[in-house]
Amino acid sequence: MISQYFLTQDKDSENGEGSIIYKGPNKDNIGEVTYKIEGSYGSIDVTSTPVDGKMGINDACEGCAKQDSSDPFHVTIKWDGKTEEFDLKAK
Repeated sequence: MISQYFLTQDKDSENGEGSIIYKGPNKDNIGEVTYKIEGSYGSIDVTSTPVDGKMGINDACEGCAKQDSSDPFHVTIKWDGKTEEFDLKAK
């Protein structure tokens, strides 16, 4: 799996969007995938069935504590009895 996440912040809000893409064989038969993205002030926890090996990520908040750009997001992805973990770091 590979992932990208774009985070936009202003004075009192935060908006994130991105994708998780399955790069293995049989991308049409993956089944349900659960992913969790953990930041400094919260997490996103979703179970979904990818379409053509892809899943979208969308999250937004207003008046919330915001992720510091130097802090990575920790990602855990589970599918078909497998688990992959990695950190998403700012570029």
